[in-house]
Amino acid sequence: MQTPFRLLGCAVLGAALLAGCAAPPPSMPELLGRMDAVLRGASNASAISIQPLPAEIRTGDAIALEIVPRTAGYLYVYQVGTDGRTLSLLFPNAIDGANHVAAPLRLPRANWRIVARGPQGVGYFVAVLAEQPQDLNRQAAAVRDGQVAIDGRYAAAMAQLRELP
Repeated sequence: MQTPFRLLGCAVLGAALLAGCAAPPPSMPELLGRMDAVLRGASNASAISIQPLPAEIRTGDAIALEIVPRTAGYLYVYQVGTDGRTLSLLFPNAIDGANHVAAPLRLPRANWRIVARGPQGVGYFVAVLAEQPQDLNRQAAAVRDGQVAIDGRYAAAMAQLRELP
Protein backbone atom coordinates (compact mmCIF):
# COMPACT_ATOMS: atom_id res chain seq x y z
CA MET A 1 0.00 0.00 0.00
CA GLN A 2 1.31 3.44 -0.92
CA THR A 3 1.27 6.29 1.56
CA PRO A 4 -0.45 9.59 0.69
CA PHE A 5 2.98 11.28 0.54
CA ARG A 6 4.27 8.72 -1.98
CA LEU A 7 1.15 9.22 -4.14
CA LEU A 8 1.58 12.98 -3.94
CA GLY A 9 5.24 12.66 -4.94
CA CYS A 10 4.30 10.53 -7.95
CA ALA A 11 1.63 13.06 -8.96
CA VAL A 12 4.09 15.96 -8.72
CA LEU A 13 6.72 14.06 -10.69
CA GLY A 14 4.16 13.13 -13.35
CA ALA A 15 3.00 16.74 -13.66
CA ALA A 16 6.61 17.93 -13.95
CA LEU A 17 7.32 15.42 -16.70
CA LEU A 18 4.18 16.42 -18.60
CA ALA A 19 5.02 20.11 -18.26
CA GLY A 20 8.48 19.42 -19.67
CA CYS A 21 6.87 17.91 -22.77
CA ALA A 22 4.77 20.99 -23.53
CA ALA A 23 6.19 23.28 -26.17
CA PRO A 24 7.10 26.76 -24.93
CA PRO A 25 4.79 29.54 -26.13
CA PRO A 26 5.90 31.15 -29.38
CA SER A 27 7.68 34.50 -29.30
CA MET A 28 6.24 37.69 -30.81
CA PRO A 29 8.40 37.35 -33.95
CA GLU A 30 7.21 33.74 -34.36
CA LEU A 31 3.54 34.67 -33.91
CA LEU A 32 3.83 37.62 -36.28
CA GLY A 33 5.56 35.36 -38.82
CA ARG A 34 2.67 32.93 -38.56
CA MET A 35 0.14 35.76 -39.00
CA ASP A 36 2.12 37.00 -42.01
CA ALA A 37 1.81 33.51 -43.50
CA VAL A 38 -1.97 33.67 -42.98
CA LEU A 39 -2.08 37.05 -44.75
CA ARG A 40 0.10 35.80 -47.63
CA GLY A 41 -2.12 32.70 -47.99
CA ALA A 42 -5.24 34.79 -48.55
CA SER A 43 -6.76 34.43 -51.99
CA ASN A 44 -8.24 37.95 -51.93
CA ALA A 45 -6.62 40.29 -49.43
CA SER A 46 -8.91 43.22 -50.32
CA ALA A 47 -12.10 41.29 -49.47
CA ILE A 48 -11.98 42.26 -45.78
CA SER A 49 -10.70 45.02 -43.51
CA ILE A 50 -10.45 45.32 -39.73
CA GLN A 51 -9.95 48.40 -37.57
CA PRO A 52 -9.75 48.50 -33.75
CA LEU A 53 -11.59 51.41 -32.16
CA PRO A 54 -9.76 53.23 -30.73
CA ALA A 55 -6.27 52.42 -32.06
CA GLU A 56 -4.76 53.24 -28.65
CA ILE A 57 -6.37 52.13 -25.41
CA ARG A 58 -5.68 51.91 -21.69
CA THR A 59 -5.57 48.61 -19.82
CA GLY A 60 -9.06 47.81 -18.54
CA ASP A 61 -10.91 49.73 -21.28
CA ALA A 62 -13.28 48.13 -23.78
CA ILE A 63 -12.19 47.57 -27.37
CA ALA A 64 -14.42 47.53 -30.45
CA LEU A 65 -13.53 46.17 -33.87
CA GLU A 66 -14.96 47.59 -37.10
CA ILE A 67 -14.97 44.83 -39.72
CA VAL A 68 -15.89 45.35 -43.35
CA PRO A 69 -16.32 42.21 -45.45
CA ARG A 70 -16.64 42.97 -49.16
CA THR A 71 -18.17 39.58 -49.82
CA ALA A 72 -20.19 37.09 -47.77
CA GLY A 73 -18.33 34.49 -45.76
CA TYR A 74 -17.51 33.05 -42.36
CA LEU A 75 -15.64 35.43 -40.08
CA TYR A 76 -12.89 34.40 -37.64
CA VAL A 77 -11.08 37.02 -35.55
CA TYR A 78 -7.77 36.21 -33.86
CA GLN A 79 -5.78 38.29 -31.39
CA VAL A 80 -2.03 38.31 -30.80
CA GLY A 81 -1.75 39.61 -27.24
CA THR A 82 0.41 42.52 -26.16
CA ASP A 83 2.50 40.04 -24.18
CA GLY A 84 3.77 38.77 -27.53
CA ARG A 85 3.12 35.12 -26.62
CA THR A 86 -0.64 34.55 -26.68
CA LEU A 87 -2.90 33.85 -29.61
CA SER A 88 -6.66 33.80 -29.04
CA LEU A 89 -9.70 33.14 -31.21
CA LEU A 90 -11.97 36.05 -30.22
CA PHE A 91 -14.79 35.33 -32.65
CA PRO A 92 -16.78 33.17 -33.00
CA ASN A 93 -17.00 32.31 -29.32
CA ALA A 94 -19.25 30.50 -26.84
CA ILE A 95 -21.45 33.59 -26.43
CA ASP A 96 -21.66 34.66 -30.07
CA GLY A 97 -21.31 32.00 -32.74
CA ALA A 98 -23.18 33.74 -35.59
CA ASN A 99 -20.15 34.23 -37.80
CA HIS A 100 -21.68 34.19 -41.29
CA VAL A 101 -21.38 37.81 -42.39
CA ALA A 102 -22.26 39.72 -45.53
CA ALA A 103 -22.23 43.35 -44.36
CA PRO A 104 -20.03 45.60 -42.22
CA LEU A 105 -20.26 44.90 -38.51
CA ARG A 106 -18.90 45.99 -35.18
CA LEU A 107 -17.65 43.48 -32.65
CA PRO A 108 -18.29 42.74 -29.91
CA ARG A 109 -22.04 42.62 -30.21
CA ALA A 110 -24.23 43.75 -27.29
CA ASN A 111 -24.03 40.48 -25.33
CA TRP A 112 -20.23 40.32 -24.83
CA ARG A 113 -17.14 42.53 -24.45
CA ILE A 114 -13.49 42.72 -25.46
CA VAL A 115 -11.37 44.33 -22.73
CA ALA A 116 -7.71 45.35 -22.86
CA ARG A 117 -6.01 43.14 -20.27
CA GLY A 118 -2.38 44.22 -20.58
CA PRO A 119 0.48 44.30 -20.46
CA GLN A 120 1.37 47.60 -22.07
CA GLY A 121 2.51 47.14 -25.66
CA VAL A 122 1.34 46.45 -29.19
CA GLY A 123 -1.14 43.71 -30.01
CA TYR A 124 -2.65 42.60 -33.29
CA PHE A 125 -6.03 41.50 -34.61
CA VAL A 126 -6.32 39.25 -37.65
CA ALA A 127 -9.67 38.92 -39.43
CA VAL A 128 -10.15 35.89 -41.67
CA LEU A 129 -13.16 35.63 -43.97
CA ALA A 130 -13.46 32.01 -45.13
CA GLU A 131 -15.64 30.82 -47.98
CA GLN A 132 -16.73 27.80 -45.93
CA PRO A 133 -17.35 27.27 -42.20
CA GLN A 134 -14.31 26.01 -40.28
CA ASP A 135 -14.16 23.22 -37.71
CA LEU A 136 -14.07 25.08 -34.39
CA ASN A 137 -12.42 22.16 -32.57
CA ARG A 138 -9.61 22.25 -35.14
CA GLN A 139 -9.39 26.04 -34.75
CA ALA A 140 -9.12 25.74 -30.96
CA ALA A 141 -6.38 23.10 -31.23
CA ALA A 142 -4.42 25.20 -33.73
CA VAL A 143 -4.69 28.32 -31.56
CA ARG A 144 -3.40 26.38 -28.53
CA ASP A 145 -0.33 25.64 -30.67
CA GLY A 146 0.01 29.30 -31.69
CA GLN A 147 -1.31 28.63 -35.21
CA VAL A 148 -4.19 29.63 -37.48
CA ALA A 149 -5.45 26.79 -39.67
CA ILE A 150 -7.98 27.73 -42.36
CA ASP A 151 -9.34 25.21 -44.85
CA GLY A 152 -10.26 26.42 -48.32
CA ARG A 153 -10.10 29.89 -49.83
CA TYR A 154 -10.16 32.94 -47.56
CA ALA A 155 -9.46 36.65 -47.28
CA ALA A 156 -7.47 38.11 -44.40
CA ALA A 157 -6.51 41.46 -42.89
CA MET A 158 -4.51 42.56 -39.86
CA ALA A 159 -4.60 45.65 -37.64
CA GLN A 160 -2.61 46.69 -34.60
CA LEU A 161 -3.67 48.11 -31.26
CA ARG A 162 -1.41 49.98 -28.86
CA GLU A 163 -2.22 49.34 -25.20
CA LEU A 164 -1.13 52.01 -22.74
CA PRO A 165 -0.81 51.59 -18.96
